[in-house]
Amino acid sequence: MFDDFSQDSSTQPLCICRLDIAPRIDLNTVDLTFVARHSPFWLNPMPPVLVTKALDFLSHRISNNPNDLLAHLQRVTAHYHSGTPDTLYGALLDLFVVLDTKGYALRQRLLAKCAPLLGIEQQQTLDASLQSGLNKTDVTPLPSLSRLIPANVGTLHLLERQGGPRVVESFNALDEARDLIDSGFIDEARMLLETLLFRQPECEETSKELLDLYRYTKNSDAFFATHERFRGLPLALASDWNAQAERLLAAEEGMGNG
Repeated sequence: MFDDFSQDSSTQPLCICRLDIAPRIDLNTVDLTFVARHSPFWLNPMPPVLVTKALDFLSHRISNNPNDLLAHLQRVTAHYHSGTPDTLYGALLDLFVVLDTKGYALRQRLLAKCAPLLGIEQQQTLDASLQSGLNKTDVTPLPSLSRLIPANVGTLHLLERQGGPRVVESFNALDEARDLIDSGFIDEARMLLETLLFRQPECEETSKELLDLYRYTKNSDAFFATHERFRGLPLALASDWNAQAERLLAAEEGMGNG
């Protein structure tokens, strides 16, 4: 899960850092405050004992910083994996409110994946807002499930989806990263891709996507930080990364000599 783990004393909250050592510790002592924002932990199904704590933590983070798009995506992912329709709907509501008319591709893809878990009226509300956007003052069913919509807005009437087996699509975080890029959320896409590649460094598709993004943004500081972070890992397209590093170093040396 992480690189290491530590606990100062028996009275201090535990910061878990590696999934392979998790069975040997009491997960009730984990303090999520110390979990890195870009850790793979937030993108994977969580140990049951940590689910409630993690969802509360992400909800508080969004309440404190409504524009934290990465926290919104992590919260939607966590609720999706937990399989609770109402809380998933609330997480989607908050994300849709923050994006409003922005990020159409991202909102459309998330809704398509999450729709099988939602009630009919919840699906209709979110679908109707894809083009027009969603404002926190708009009337929505069950606004009380949202952290950002005033409690007095909307109606408590909810239609439940009837019949048929539940079909759940896989949550492809790489697709979400591409949607973020298409929607103009470059920094959020970069952070998500870095997380994905750290989790699966041998994935050529993710490696190429992130490398192309660095080439597009010309963010050499972020590139070198990530390149160093992946040192020693079985990084896919490693020769391309090394070549890019050489080009950037040569460019910096040229500017220095000039």
